[in-house]
Amino acid sequence: MSLPEPRSSHLSATVIEVLPITGLAYLEGDDHRSWAVTKSTAGGDLNQLKPGKRVHLTIAHGHSFDIVTAYCTVS
Repeated sequence: MSLPEPRSSHLSATVIEVLPITGLAYLEGDDHRSWAVTKSTAGGDLNQLKPGKRVHLTIAHGHSFDIVTAYCTVS
């Protein structure tokens, strides 16, 4: 028996803090949830993120989790 593919959605978020040494950035989503991206998250360059910068997120919704699978900065 195989598990169903996670469904996905999109939302916008604001960068709150960037920790370049650890390769992590914290975001506040327009859904009022906290999110994080890492240097391994697809689609962006963590070094280009600064507090206040807006990004679009792709979120995968699993059975018991939600995770950012990709992001891109908003021009």
